[in-house]
Amino acid sequence: MKLGVLGTGMVGLAISNRLAELGHEAMIGTREPSKSGDKLKSRSDAVKVGTFSESAAFGQIIFNATNGAFSLDALRLAGKS
Repeated sequence: MKLGVLGTGMVGLAISNRLAELGHEAMIGTREPSKSGDKLKSRSDAVKVGTFSESAAFGQIIFNATNGAFSLDALRLAGKS
């Protein structure tokens, strides 16, 4: 199954890595993927990185793992996928 995870914090990283370990395709979404690259390099190569909208379009199910103060902005950036 293809799953999108919005947010690259501890929760988003844990969820996306576990989903990949379970054999799912996972894409973690962030506001600026190029700036998150170093943070994500040590994680599973099976987890793709993209923007919020790319992650939302990728996933059959989307997990919102963003900070509560930023959640509405992240969901707006994710769009109507």
